[in-house]
Amino acid sequence: MHRIHELYLELEKAGNSAPRNFQIEPFSEQRERDGFPVLRKIEQTDCFSEVLRDFAAHPNLIMVLKEILGPDILLFRSTLMLKPACHGSIHGLHQDSAYWPIDPPRSITLSIALTDATAENGCFRVLPGSHESGLREWGRIAQAQSTNPENEKEIDPEGLVEVPLAVGRALFFHSMVFHGSGPNLSSKPRNTALYAYL
Repeated sequence: MHRIHELYLELEKAGNSAPRNFQIEPFSEQRERDGFPVLRKIEQTDCFSEVLRDFAAHPNLIMVLKEILGPDILLFRSTLMLKPACHGSIHGLHQDSAYWPIDPPRSITLSIALTDATAENGCFRVLPGSHESGLREWGRIAQAQSTNPENEKEIDPEGLVEVPLAVGRALFFHSMVFHGSGPNLSSKPRNTALYAYL
């Protein structure tokens, strides 16, 4: 992760437009910590890292995806989601299909824990069976740590399931599933590689 932060500074200094693929944590009082930006997200990671690009096409991964999606697979998105220690914001409940105009909604997201993901540092929360509930409008996803998200007021919190993942473990979910993550108030970062496939 240190190298990703260095890359942001290098691209910014060079006047490169690539920093648009990097998002600073919007609700942190600090834009920098120890000389590095407090990053929330990096899109199109396959453009910046051969390791992340090659992993998206790992034979074992493709084998599983073919079981789910069939023989023709397209990588739609590659992203690093970061929840910096003490600063990580809430990722409000949403459905990916509400933001990706793909018809029919059939994409699959793979989330791989690059650090341990726990309830304390903002692991995924999902609502099992919600992919059958139809598509909703959700509004803004990123929200401040102290927020009571508006888009969760109609959701029974008893139904939500936290999905802690040890480093290296993975979660597959459909683009219609309600999902999100809590804040990171802990002293440990929560970093996740996300890939979406059609």
